[in-house]
Amino acid sequence: MSIFLHPSPHETVLPHLTPHLPRSLPVWGSISHSSPSSPIPCWASFPPSTPPNKVPSLFTVTTSLQPPHSHQLRFFCSVESRLEDLTPAEMDAAKALVKKSVEGLKEQGVEVFIGGLWEGWREGLGGWREGGWHPYGVWLAPEGTVMGELEVAEGAVIRNGEPGDIDAMTSTSEIKRTREYIQSRLSTASVATIPTSPNPNLAVSWALTVPDTSIGTLYTSPHHRKKGLAKLVVQHRLREAGGRGFCYVKTGNEGSEGLWKSLGWTREWITVWVNC
Repeated sequence: MSIFLHPSPHETVLPHLTPHLPRSLPVWGSISHSSPSSPIPCWASFPPSTPPNKVPSLFTVTTSLQPPHSHQLRFFCSVESRLEDLTPAEMDAAKALVKKSVEGLKEQGVEVFIGGLWEGWREGLGGWREGGWHPYGVWLAPEGTVMGELEVAEGAVIRNGEPGDIDAMTSTSEIKRTREYIQSRLSTASVATIPTSPNPNLAVSWALTVPDTSIGTLYTSPHHRKKGLAKLVVQHRLREAGGRGFCYVKTGNEGSEGLWKSLGWTREWITVWVNC
């Protein structure tokens, strides 16, 4: 049996997600950084009229992403922030609510393709079809990453993404990105250039934030690696975006994992992409 998930105003759910940071980051970031003029859909397992002191300790919140990723959802269950303290009975209750929440979305006509879903819920969704995605680790920035002065590297300067960067960004992305997608995210890209080089406006390193506020792309051209540029663009991106930095890294990708580790980030939990 499913439950009815209540379409909820952002201001109703955000206060209940904040105490669960950083585990609630994918949903919290998606909601808090959505456009006020075009708010993204959001559903909670409790009615929006519920007084704050009456919201149950066990709840779920689901949100879609901003276009062009509006077909993807982000999902959070409140027990994710205290998994080490759960009793078997509490975990069973949480798994039941997660499954009922997914079924409720489907009954309301929502296409359920959840990205960044904690891997522990996959078993609770027994019988659902997993998408063809490899597990990804969630890596968190160290506390205070956005504070302090930027560490300028190799005489670089930072600017936002520009249309002239699209070809380089699409051709080097590990995950296939369309030109339209990159175009839509240029304002969330921090790009390093070298003013003293023969091509002073050429992008040599960049970090790009995706709709759930994770760092979705980080790249440095081979001739400019190991010079601090990746750290520079990541620091700038986090200062622009605000909040705790995080990213998804494919498990077993030793090169990417080593890069984020060198920046002081740590892998905290594992997620999957599930097509229900």
